[in-house]
Amino acid sequence: MWQLMVEDRQRVRRLLKRGRYDDASLTGWGRLDDLVAMMLGLGVFDVLGEIKTEITKSCYIPRWFINNVLALKTLMGEESLNAIQDGMFKDEAILRIAGCTAREISDGFDPYRNKGKNKPCNVDSLRYSIEHTSCEEVEGAFRRVSKLIQHGKILRGKVYILDATKVVVYGDYEGAGQKRTIEEVTLKNGRTVKREVVEKGIKVVTLSHLYKGRLIVVAARWIPIEQHEITVSDELIDEVLDSFGKGAIQLLLADRGFLDGERMHKWKSKGIDTIIPLKSNMVMLEDMKSLAQSKDGVVFKRTDLEIWGCEELETLDSYKGKVNGILVTKFRKKRVPRDQQWGFVTTLPVNTPARVFKVYDSYDDRSLVENKEYRELKQGWKIKNFWGRNKKAITFQVYFHLMMYSLVGIYKSKAGDTFADRGIRRLRREHLRPGLRVIVYVDRYYAVFEFREFLEMLGKPPSGKLDDVRFTFGRPP
Repeated sequence: MWQLMVEDRQRVRRLLKRGRYDDASLTGWGRLDDLVAMMLGLGVFDVLGEIKTEITKSCYIPRWFINNVLALKTLMGEESLNAIQDGMFKDEAILRIAGCTAREISDGFDPYRNKGKNKPCNVDSLRYSIEHTSCEEVEGAFRRVSKLIQHGKILRGKVYILDATKVVVYGDYEGAGQKRTIEEVTLKNGRTVKREVVEKGIKVVTLSHLYKGRLIVVAARWIPIEQHEITVSDELIDEVLDSFGKGAIQLLLADRGFLDGERMHKWKSKGIDTIIPLKSNMVMLEDMKSLAQSKDGVVFKRTDLEIWGCEELETLDSYKGKVNGILVTKFRKKRVPRDQQWGFVTTLPVNTPARVFKVYDSYDDRSLVENKEYRELKQGWKIKNFWGRNKKAITFQVYFHLMMYSLVGIYKSKAGDTFADRGIRRLRREHLRPGLRVIVYVDRYYAVFEFREFLEMLGKPPSGKLDDVRFTFGRPP
C-alpha cells in the first residue's frame, strides 16, 4: 500500500525519545566519499595543509581547515562564501572530512568568542585567510597537485590543449582589465551598423592534458582581459616541461590566437608538434587553396569529406623553415566554396592521405576545451562568482576551481581508482564513515538525524572520549 511520507522532525524526535519508531535506515555522503578518498590517496590534502599564510598572530582556526573548506566548497556548489554558513557548516559529514573533531563541530573552534553561534567558525575567517595568503602560495599549491597527478602515472598520453577564455566582471576587481572591441549589429530594419563594446574582466589561460576524452588542467594563468593570451603561452609550456620532463608534450592543439611562426618553431625545437587553424586573411591559406585547385598535393577523400594536404610551405610569417598545412574543401557531403574553405598549419607530416586525416581528426579534440572545460567551469562550477574583488581572492578561486575540476575529471575517468582505493581504506579505518545519517520512520512521518543524535535520543549517548581526537588527512606512514 502506498503511503505519503511527511517529514516532521519534532514529532519523530518526541516519539523516538519514548523508544518508539517503526524503522530506520542509514544514509551517508554517497559517491562523494570516493572522490575525497582519491584526493586523500593522492596526497592533495597534504598540499592544502602546506599553504602558508601571512598571519603572524595566534589564531584559533587552523589554516588547513580553511583551505580544505575552500576546496570542498567548489564541489558542493555553494553560491558564495556566505552560503557556507548555512550550507556546508551545517553538514557534519563535510566538516569531518574537512578535519573537524566532534567537539569543534558542536562547540566551534573558539567557543568563548562565538558564543555558540557561527560554528565551527565565522565565514569572515575564510575571507581573512584569503586576504592574507599570497598569490604565489596558491599558485604553488596548484602546481604541486599537478605534480602529484603526474607522479601518480595518471597522465599517460602526450596530447595537450592550449586555450583561453574571458571572464567578464561588473564593478571594480583588482587585476581585471578593460577591452574595447568593434562589433557589427543587425538592426530590426535589416541595416548593419558597427558599435563599440567595452568589456571588463580577466582571461583564464590553460594548458590541459587530454586524457580519455577529459581535460586535466596542468598549468594555468589569469591575466587582464586586454592582455593577449599568447604572452603567457611559453610560461605554461615550460612549466609543464620542467615539472614532467622533456618530451611530456608531443602534440599541442591551440586556437588561432596562439598562431605565431616564431613560437611554433621554438616549440618544434623542444620536440612539440602543433596544429593551429589559419586565419581567413592569411597568405598561407590562399596558397593552399591554389594548390588544391590545381590538384597539387595529397588528398584524403570520403563521401562526406575532402581534405588536401600541402607540404613544405614557406609563407608562414616568422617561421624559420617550411611547414605543412591541410585544407578542407568538402564538408558534410557538400563542396565548400573557395572563399569559405578553411585550413590548419601543422608541423606534422601530411605526405599520405592517412596522415592528412590524422591531422584533421586530432584537432577536433580542441573543441573539448570550449564545450566541456570552459562552459562547465563557468556554468557548473561558477568560476565567475569570485570570492572577493582583490587579486588574492580571484587567484584563490581560479586555481582552486581548476584544481578541483581536474581532480573530478580524473575521478570520472576511473584513472584515480588506485588512489581512491588507498584513500577509502584509510577513511573507513580512521573515520568509520563520518557523518552518517539515520532516517527514522514513525507511522507516516520521517526525519533525518545525525547518528550521534539518534543514539542520544535512544538513551545511549557516546562516551565523548574521542571528542578531542582529530583525524587528520595525510599519507599513510
